[in-house]
Amino acid sequence: MANSACQEINVGSKRGRSSDEAICVDRISRLPDVLIQHILSFLSTKEAMTTSVLSKRWLWVWTSVPIIDLQDTPSCRTDLNIRFRFGQFVTRVLILNKMASLDKFCLKFNLVDHPSHVTTWFRDAVSRDVKELDITIHGTQIFPFLKLPFALFTARTLQVLKLSQGVELHVPGPVSLPCLKVLHLVWIKYMNDESVSRLFADYVHTVRHRPT
Repeated sequence: MANSACQEINVGSKRGRSSDEAICVDRISRLPDVLIQHILSFLSTKEAMTTSVLSKRWLWVWTSVPIIDLQDTPSCRTDLNIRFRFGQFVTRVLILNKMASLDKFCLKFNLVDHPSHVTTWFRDAVSRDVKELDITIHGTQIFPFLKLPFALFTARTLQVLKLSQGVELHVPGPVSLPCLKVLHLVWIKYMNDESVSRLFADYVHTVRHRPT
């Protein structure tokens, strides 16, 4: 009987281990890359990057997410080192992200100077056939506004353009945004009347020629 009792205990412990193993199965990691990328697209880029520590399977999944969402902290405005590291972080993300086409590029940051790489960030997004561009610049009450590169106003794939706060709207030539559906402008500075006219000229032309 003692042997039988031992056998029952062993069998019971094996069943317990099997049950625990079933509960601990990592079902998310077994999903196809496309589904994992879709899940990560609901996170900020910084949060998505933290998943790389989960396992080798997750190491570079975040680099194939077609959404780049970056935001600095208020301390970037007063701390030069933190601002410098954030700039390096944005540049690194753009280098490592493998997507040739972006669904969205969102950048919200404090501007206290005009580093040349800021313009490079926007040009990089436009060159990737970005569909939605969301730019918010804080901290410009006493600092110059940022002039966006003209390439932004000739982005053939852009569907949504959101510009907020520290942006100076300077449009030196004709605008060509054939896919634009949403234009969201909040507290921006207009360089001159010509920039406003050029920005809305294509929209007015479309409305006038819209079939009834």
